[in-house]
Amino acid sequence: HAFHHIENHLEKTPNEYIRWRYEHGSDKEGLEKVTAKLTKEDEEKMAKPMQIEYKTEDGQLRSLKCVFKRFTEGRRTANKSKEFEYEVQWQGQSDFCTWVLKTKLELHGFGKLLKHVDDKIAALATQLQRPLTQKFVENHLNDVGLAPEFATHTRMGALSGGQKVKVVLAASMWNTPHIVILDEPTNYLDRDSLGAMAEAINQYQGGVVIISHNAQFVDQVCPEVWHLENHTLNLKGSYDWLESANKESIKQAKEADEYVDGLGNTVKLVKKKKASKAELKKIKKAIAEKRKAGIEVWTDEELEAHGFDTAV
Repeated sequence: HAFHHIENHLEKTPNEYIRWRYEHGSDKEGLEKVTAKLTKEDEEKMAKPMQIEYKTEDGQLRSLKCVFKRFTEGRRTANKSKEFEYEVQWQGQSDFCTWVLKTKLELHGFGKLLKHVDDKIAALATQLQRPLTQKFVENHLNDVGLAPEFATHTRMGALSGGQKVKVVLAASMWNTPHIVILDEPTNYLDRDSLGAMAEAINQYQGGVVIISHNAQFVDQVCPEVWHLENHTLNLKGSYDWLESANKESIKQAKEADEYVDGLGNTVKLVKKKKASKAELKKIKKAIAEKRKAGIEVWTDEELEAHGFDTAV
């Protein structure tokens, strides 16, 4: 999300812009990304017939070659593979739809379209909790520090740089993403806005990655810091974060001492203790007595190969 998005809509108010952007479920700005646009190669692969299997009304399994028409936006989890499968309507077959696994669709060039379907499903789920109405959008903009007089009653062309940053942030957060990546988010923001953003980030329950040269702001919101300088990456963090990281490290080390068997039981691995010098001396004495009695036992070389110190 960047300024160039809203620069093309300066005649709209921030409220109108967000409602326009998400009015059909999908993020219209997202569809314009280079990575989201279909290439000629994608279109050629999608136009080829696909071998599909389906069950008839009497339960018989049939196989057929069909050409894709559209996604119905139906999505479910397959019983066996537990991966997503999508409902597809096929050309030349009125109301003929089947479910196709995600991996198969991706092999036929539908990866970008599937991303659009997923985004639309997520957007519709969001709208059940937060409808795309003027009032809800106004409240959303107010949450990022843009008052109603600017959010609903002022065109974006008349906003300051800091206010435009708030519009960009509000628009990017409308679909409640799981992770947010902020590149130099403090640009154009005044002191009050910086404080409001820091508070919002600290309260946000999703993941946040921040790229910034503003050390003071980073210290407020980032318990974990990756500092890249001269091709060297150094990791640092606050006391609370380091303590949490150490606890996690101890937990992982403990988990390495056990495993879950095929029946779901947790089996602890008992580490063998090394024999003490006294125990080794006792073992060596017993071996010497057996050799003297003519009993075949390991040689010193064989004992050393298995970790015994024959010099004891």
